[in-house]
Amino acid sequence: MVSTKIFLSFLLLSVAGCAGTGILQRDRQSSADSAERSITSCIEHFSILDKTIDAAGVRDGGEARMENFPYLRVNRFLASFANDFQRKDADNAARFSAWVAELGALDHAARVAEISNLPMAALAMLQLSKSDIHARTNNCAALMIATDINDSTQRTNIIAAARVPDDYSAFKRLLGAYPIAKIPFFRGVENWQRSAALKIQSNTPQFLPENSIVQYWPAGDSQFENINSKFKNAPRNIVGMPVLSADDWLRLFDAHAPVFALETATDNDRIGSLKWNTDAARESGHDTPSVDIARPAVYRRISHTRINGKTYSQLVYSAWFPSRPRKQLFDLLSGALDSVIWRVTLDDHGEPLIYDSIHGCGCYHLFFPTSRVKLKPPPEAAVEWAFVPKSAPLLTEAQRIVLHIAAASHYIASVGSIDGKSAEDKNIQKKTYAWRDDNELRTLPIGDGNTRSIFQPDGLINGTERGEQFLFWPMGIASPGAMRQWGRHATAFVGIRHFDDADLFDLRFAIVDKFVNKY
Repeated sequence: MVSTKIFLSFLLLSVAGCAGTGILQRDRQSSADSAERSITSCIEHFSILDKTIDAAGVRDGGEARMENFPYLRVNRFLASFANDFQRKDADNAARFSAWVAELGALDHAARVAEISNLPMAALAMLQLSKSDIHARTNNCAALMIATDINDSTQRTNIIAAARVPDDYSAFKRLLGAYPIAKIPFFRGVENWQRSAALKIQSNTPQFLPENSIVQYWPAGDSQFENINSKFKNAPRNIVGMPVLSADDWLRLFDAHAPVFALETATDNDRIGSLKWNTDAARESGHDTPSVDIARPAVYRRISHTRINGKTYSQLVYSAWFPSRPRKQLFDLLSGALDSVIWRVTLDDHGEPLIYDSIHGCGCYHLFFPTSRVKLKPPPEAAVEWAFVPKSAPLLTEAQRIVLHIAAASHYIASVGSIDGKSAEDKNIQKKTYAWRDDNELRTLPIGDGNTRSIFQPDGLINGTERGEQFLFWPMGIASPGAMRQWGRHATAFVGIRHFDDADLFDLRFAIVDKFVNKY
């Protein structure tokens, strides 16, 4: 997420140059009528741009667009602040302006991807270059934000529009008789959880002896003490996010990065970098990206959550596999691509508070809390609340979390600690993984300077559909089992739950003690 300070500076510079460049050039006057014509011109610009983006099929499906505000988008974390801006005192007005700047930053990032992914045919129709479109879009966004934050009516409308719809279809649940169908589904979930808990709690992964073990280690080696001190003392922006340099965030990712210990039966059990088959990608918008296992990588993302009204930062690590291979002729869970997502929620001192994990489909949500939090009871029976198969291990300064991943299914078989200074094991192959920014997946190169997102406008990855969708549709989730974009991970079949819910941890866990430095 773009920091508020940087984006506000961008807004001020853009507004200063708004009257003299791009789409606003023809409206250069010093009258109120000129300002109105500029706004009207900008509305037309966004209308044409959005129609072009939708016609080209390059709409970004991550953050939610805000109705009547084409220059703002919202995620679940920022949406949780909407009710904080009802008062109209001076302090709240300043906070509101900074919050809107964050909404603008989300739209800016999505627009960068959408414009980058526009095909040449669309540009030819617009008779504009991508750089021209970017400039006009940025100028108009700056002008319209600067206008709306000072309009009381628009202020109210922005607050009302800052909502993210859930990723469940009420119609499918109605058609599938959800109140009845959820009963056997929940029993199935409970059976899987009991089985998974027994395996994870055993501490010894039940891997087949004929399969090899490949450990993927982060290339970096950050010093916890130094980066934790920086994190603790970093200033916070208007929504409580620490303001750190890109290098410092990378050091945090290095410090808390897990080791992936993969049971490896085939190449489908190796992680790598996503890429397009460039010939197919240029010819069709309906192919599926592949994973280059010759370039091991883990994709990183910063996210945030709220507990007791306070913002907590999260480090998100995603490892991608070529596929979940078929185990038998009719395997409803198999299909192209697979991924394991590991998230570390940090406290104010940069120490882990809670770990959790899902697969790229949003399935198999596991929580691994530290001893500093306790699980709250569910509000009702027979609902997927928080599956805690095991508490997180307490690490020493020399240790990392190690995730033991089973072959083929890529289930987490065990979570433990590993000493980075331990002796070499001749039976284990060690590799290092590179860092990649998760946002790269919005604009993956297809050659000739062109790009495409791996995600469709609905947030799904084409070609990753699973057979389970034909059985699980009554639970209301679109294409269960398919890989999907950040912000689109529904994680419960019974009930409603998303991986990026701002109150995910606040509802389910209570912090029971103060920070204790273990070093």
